[in-house]
Amino acid sequence: ILIVGIVGINALDTLKKNMNNIVDVSANKVQLGDKIQQDLLKIDEKQNRDLMLLQQEEMSNYYSKLQGFCQSFAKSLGFDYIMVYQNGGAFLYSNPDYDVSNYVIDAINKEYSQNKTLTNSPK
Repeated sequence: ILIVGIVGINALDTLKKNMNNIVDVSANKVQLGDKIQQDLLKIDEKQNRDLMLLQQEEMSNYYSKLQGFCQSFAKSLGFDYIMVYQNGGAFLYSNPDYDVSNYVIDAINKEYSQNKTLTNSPK
């Protein structure tokens, strides 16, 4: 009976050690999972910031080109103003007879096509 008690105590000690190891491994997994989640969140935030900066830069370049084009377009047609009309903007109404949007778009597309042809032509 004494031998069974000693074997039972040794088995119980081994079982406790194994349980403690399982608890430690589980805690490490949780900590690792939390760290991975935090790292992924940081990466996501950085990518969102980088994307926003890139979009701002592209829009700034676009508006600079558009403004330059509209200046030369207005001068060539004798316009004093080319205004932006958009929902929620400063203009609540504009007469469609004075809308030059299609002219501007066509001219921009024509200039783009000409520049594209010049850059793609063999030298």
